[in-house]
Amino acid sequence: TPGCMRGIGDVGAFCALHEEGISQQFSGYFGISVGAVEILFADDPTKGLGIFSKLTGHNFVKLSQHDLTLRSRSLLSAATLRAFQVVGTAATSKLAEITGYDGVRVGAYLDNEYLAHVLHTEHVPNIDAIRTSDKEYRVYYTNARTGQAHSFDLRDAKTLDEMLIHVDASSRLPFISGKPVSIGDELMFDGCYSASYPVHDIAERGYNRIVMMLSLHPDDILKSEGEIARLVDLYARVHARSSTEAYAEYRAKLPDLIDEIMSGEIKTDKGNAHIRVIHPDKGDSQMNPLETDPSVLEDVFWQGYARGKIFVAQIMREHRQGSHYTSQLTAALGFNNAQAPTVKQRVALG
Repeated sequence: TPGCMRGIGDVGAFCALHEEGISQQFSGYFGISVGAVEILFADDPTKGLGIFSKLTGHNFVKLSQHDLTLRSRSLLSAATLRAFQVVGTAATSKLAEITGYDGVRVGAYLDNEYLAHVLHTEHVPNIDAIRTSDKEYRVYYTNARTGQAHSFDLRDAKTLDEMLIHVDASSRLPFISGKPVSIGDELMFDGCYSASYPVHDIAERGYNRIVMMLSLHPDDILKSEGEIARLVDLYARVHARSSTEAYAEYRAKLPDLIDEIMSGEIKTDKGNAHIRVIHPDKGDSQMNPLETDPSVLEDVFWQGYARGKIFVAQIMREHRQGSHYTSQLTAALGFNNAQAPTVKQRVALG
């Protein structure tokens, strides 16, 4: 989903799993959009929290005083305004009359160049650890011309610059974050337009147990995707109609895909995978994705952290019932099938 700053809730859940030794047992990390940034620090997700601390100022979210009304609206509102400015239609003056915005913005609303600067200078990923890892670090992005999903294993990057280009592409929202990213002979933008939930691709790569983190409650996903559909259409009017057609096909399959994800089992021709989902409660995912208020972001982080702790507690209960996660939990928490968790362990898990 187009989580943007909502992704700090996923960081909270990731930190909780890391504290309990669960995330270290994963054999691969997969990131889309802001999730592509988060998996750079899968070895220590608290470092991902440091990234968000740098994105709360005007260096990243560039909303002027005229743009403040956009905070109470949506990414679509910001993108529509930006698109009209880029396209230069007569609708610009009418939009300015409605919104009170009387200037033409130069640059993007989300400054991915600033994010890249932070990742190069202050919060630098451990590229050597990623490149030599036996775990997969895969990010997804969308071909701006065809609308089809592409992916890249960050372990194949030869330099930090190359690695961050692919991360940038996965989190590059059209109009919101500026121009698509050039990779080879193609232009790429945010993975949420073609692969927000790439569970079938993950299962076909041989993963038979998947833990998925969502920044939205499942009931809110299709509403959010409706905004994305209009944003893709705006982009296509300027660039490539085929991207709209591809997204329409992708979106038509989303209701069944969400139902399959929430059923707990992903089915593919190469085998099935069990999936567990960590997501906000209904009503807890309403934070504006352009939010920069540190107190609001802190609340969302702790909500995600609590979800992560609850998730671990649920697995512990199922552990005694022969859960699919028994072996991972046994290794991570250090007790065997005959042992119940100690009081200390139960308290630590909330």
